[in-house]
Amino acid sequence: MAVAYCQLRLGQTAEAEQAAQVVVRDYKKFEARAQALFLLGAARFAQSQWSSAREMYQTLIDDYPASPWAPRARFRIGESYQPLAPRDETDRDNGVAAWRALVEKHADDGHAPLAQFGIAQALAAKGDSAGAVAAWNAFLARWPKHAEAPKAQFSVAQTLLAQNRFEDATTAATQFLAAYPSDPLWTQAQGLLVEAAWQRGVLALTEKDYDKAHALWSAFIDQFPLSPRATQ
Repeated sequence: MAVAYCQLRLGQTAEAEQAAQVVVRDYKKFEARAQALFLLGAARFAQSQWSSAREMYQTLIDDYPASPWAPRARFRIGESYQPLAPRDETDRDNGVAAWRALVEKHADDGHAPLAQFGIAQALAAKGDSAGAVAAWNAFLARWPKHAEAPKAQFSVAQTLLAQNRFEDATTAATQFLAAYPSDPLWTQAQGLLVEAAWQRGVLALTEKDYDKAHALWSAFIDQFPLSPRATQ
């Protein structure tokens, strides 16, 4: 199988498929067959033969559910639907479902956090802000030390701000600033904190609660005296 993988990486998909098909045909009860099924799926995935790739991956999952190749197959099935920019909402839902199955059945696999993060991104792209925030928070609860954790925390704050949930956005941005002081997104997170504080005053003004707006903006000036907003 090592030769077949090298062939696939070199773009020799026909040769790689031929080698994998021999293993699938002749080794019905061996782990090598699971690997060969994954390789067949990968070869067809590389050629954008999405349906055929999914068929190979699903056969692997059905025949070898405990194989270490099974979570990889689930991840690839999710990717094959391109849930961040799908043809239609059915494809998005199918992609998210595949990733959810990966997270539920293989939480300890290295692809699980990537799947959970992808779920959040797909829901955000769909316009399901509440679902996206819940998915990012689930990611943070399960994998707080993952490399994508800062981006997840930032996305929570950004999404909450866009929903006009200013107090929740303030909490999320504050958590980001405390947890990730050296992250490249730190300055942007500080900007979210400033904007959330300002918009709380705007909301109070819109609601004609003038005393509250005055108090909030006075607090804003004290907290962020150098912000351009402080002179408005």
